Order: sequence, then C-alpha cells, then structure tokens
Amino acid sequence: MSTAGIANDCHGSGSETRSEFLYLSASAMTAVGSGIALWPLIDSMNPAADILALATVEVDLARIELGQCVTGKWRRQPVFINHRTLEQITRARALAERRDRAMNIGAVAEKSGVPPKTIRYYESIGLIPLADRHPNGYRSYDAIDLHTLNFIKQARGLGFSVDEVRDLLDLWRDRRRSSASVKALATEHLEVLGRKIEELQSMRKTLATLIERCRGDERPDCPILDDLADDKEVRGAG
Repeated sequence: MSTAGIANDCHGSGSETRSEFLYLSASAMTAVGSGIALWPLIDSMNPAADILALATVEVDLARIELGQCVTGKWRRQPVFINHRTLEQITRARALAERRDRAMNIGAVAEKSGVPPKTIRYYESIGLIPLADRHPNGYRSYDAIDLHTLNFIKQARGLGFSVDEVRDLLDLWRDRRRSSASVKALATEHLEVLGRKIEELQSMRKTLATLIERCRGDERPDCPILDDLADDKEVRGAG
C-alpha cells in the first residue's frame, strides 16, 4: 500500500472517532437534559409527607416473648420493639416520674415546709437518701423525696425523736411490716409524752404558786427568785 493510501486511512479513522465521540456526548447531554426536565414529574408521583406520616407497619406482637426485644424496619429505619415485663414498666414509669418532677432544694423546701439546712442535715444522718445531682452540681429531688420529707415533718410534729422517725420510716417502706410493730412504737412514744405532760403540769403548778405568792410591787422581796436561788436540791444531792 502506498504512503498516500495509509495517510488517507488514518485520516478516515480519526474522523470516525471524532464523530462517535460527538454522538455519545450529544446523547449523554440529551439524557441528562431529559432527566432534569422529567424530575419534577417523577418527584410529584412520590407520596406526600403527610401520607408517609400515616404509613403503618404491622408486627405480630404475639410472637414476641415477655421480656424480649426485637428490631424491625419502617421506612428503612430500625424500629425497636420491647415486650416489657411489669417490673420493667413500673421501673420505667418511676424513672420518668422522677425526671419529670425533679426539683432543686429550694423548691422542695418550699413545698415540704422543711428548711434547706434541715434537709441537708437529714441527708447527712441518712434519714433521707442523698439527693441526685444535676450536671451543674445542684441537688435534685423528686416526688418521693417530697413525700418522705412530709412524712418526717409530720412525725417530728408529733414529738417523735430522730431515731424514732428513722424506725417509722423503715416500717413505712417495709411492705411486709406488721401493724403491731407500728402500734408498739407509737404506744411507747405516747407513754413518754404522758410522762412529759405530767412533768409539765407539775412545773406549771409550781410556777403558778410562786406567781401567786409574789406581790409584784416595788419592794425587792420576791418568792420566785428566792425559790430559784434555793439550793436544797444541791444539798440533798450531796
């Protein structure tokens, strides 16, 4: 083959290659343009957001054992299904209640009528549990703590000592307690109160007698002071 023929063949091959490239490029651009033009129509055929929100997925709960946790899928997202036991439900509700009703020490003091200083004292001696702490370090109290503080306040108002209140709290928290134990503790406290009342009545009678003997005039003589200064009990003790 002559040199001119080879040159013509090469020229012809290059022209065909350019033609194919231009054809493929034009086809690709046409496809992209068509996709862009048709996309709004295709997108409009998808379900609206409100329709998707109403979409449901069916799960046979009868096949899920009590206490078992399974994972399903809804709209390509994992769905966790936990068949909780009664104990788990109770614990979760209690935790949610504690979080929802969390109070700082000022709020719980206002609602219970127990000063913040006294609340801290009760915590320090173990009469109430140590309060949880917020991330900022402040104490956090819940409805159970408030109920406990109200209980303590009522018991202290009846004259029960701190140790007696501790025993009452133990009985209150013990669901297997016997009412006989509570009655015995209260009866013992009632006897103590009776003795104190007798002492107070005796003190009142003595003081009333001294007041009656005192003339209450401008003279310095006063049987009240004379009785207080009398050291007969000291001499008797010696």
